[in-house]
Order: sequence, then structure tokens, then C-alpha cells
Amino acid sequence: MFGGHKGYGFSMLVELMTGILSGDFTSTLVRKDKSVERCCHMFMAIDYGMFGDKKEIEKHFSDFLQEIRDSEKAVGCDRIYIHGEKEAESVARVREEGIAMNQATIDEITKLCQRCDIPVEEYLVEKCIKNS
Repeated sequence: MFGGHKGYGFSMLVELMTGILSGDFTSTLVRKDKSVERCCHMFMAIDYGMFGDKKEIEKHFSDFLQEIRDSEKAVGCDRIYIHGEKEAESVARVREEGIAMNQATIDEITKLCQRCDIPVEEYLVEKCIKNS
């Protein structure tokens, strides 16, 4: 009555793309035998330019994402994240601040590099050596 059909439609689409078009197992058969993994996958690439001007589509999508970010936050939250934002911010933070490692880990990596004749500097750059 209020959009539940969308979830049903999406689940049917997933079954079609992963099970039917691949000629393999639908979800009803994926774990029928608990000792055998029968998970199916489907990959697709779409040139979104076939739907219109790419710059206009990108702007429309960017505006939509900003609208989501600006919407009402859940109680106790000060921000709404879009998929992948937390990961991108984490990567930027690690590149800026480095990775905290205890001395035992640094020593072990150093020994492995020496044993394999690999320059330690390639794996333990100065900003990554931050003892925790």
C-alpha cells in the first residue's frame, strides 16, 4: 500500500540478474545443501551518458546526494553519510596521520623486510610509524 512492492520488485530483479540470467541458482536453491556454496553474481557496466548529458546527470545526482545529507538527522546523529563517505574519509585520514602500530608490529615487519631483502622504507614510511 505504501511502497512495499518496491522491495518485492527489487528482490525479483536481483533473482533475475543473479540466478536466472546467469543460468545458475536462485535464492531458493543457494543454501539448500548447507555443505555447498551456490552463490551467484552478476556484474554490469552502464554508460549513463545514454540517458542524457553526463554533466547534467552528475549535477542532478550530486544535488540529490546533498539533499539526503541535508535532511533531518536521526536522534543523536549530527550527520548523514552517503555510501562510501566514511571509507573515503578514513583513507584521507590515514594518508594524513598515518597508521598507529605498536612496537612489536613494527619490529616484526622490519625483520620480515630484512629477511626478504626488501627496503623497510617502502613499507614503513615515516608517517606510518606512529606507536600506539
